Amino acid sequence: MKLKAYRLTPDAHPYLIERLRTLYNSAIQFLATHPIELRSREAQAAWWNSTDHDKVTVHLYSPVDNPWEIAAFSMVTDRGSFVTPMFAIAKNYWGKGYGEEIILHYLALAGGKPLRGEQLISNGAICHLNEKLGWQVLMEKEGTQFLFHPNIRQQEVYDEIVRYNDEGSTY
Repeated sequence: MKLKAYRLTPDAHPYLIERLRTLYNSAIQFLATHPIELRSREAQAAWWNSTDHDKVTVHLYSPVDNPWEIAAFSMVTDRGSFVTPMFAIAKNYWGKGYGEEIILHYLALAGGKPLRGEQLISNGAICHLNEKLGWQVLMEKEGTQFLFHPNIRQQEVYDEIVRYNDEGSTY
């Protein structure tokens, strides 16, 4: 484990909510599958205060060897029968293996529920990670891929099924 996850509570310190905002704003160009405006401090505070914290879980992540730095965030929204995730990593922390760790973390947070997601086709790093970790492309439209993850909890079982299929085995 390279990261330490900190769950934000409804009464989280304003500095942490501001750090979440700056990470979000810096990542919009890599994450947004439709036009999204940068979020102001006021809009971020209003969003945080109106969020249903029973359905939306937000984590900030710090490198274990640099715990005073905030390197990334994730947000998991429970939508009833499925979950939607979002995450972003600060640019100076790209390429350190944090993406895979965050995806595995939010898969666990989903509590066994399937996930729905979207990714920009132009974001090769996230496309690679999502494919590696079991996301399936349902359809493509205007530079965006719409995704599904069945969220099999036991990674070993998933890996064995993939190996079985890769070997060309049939029933």
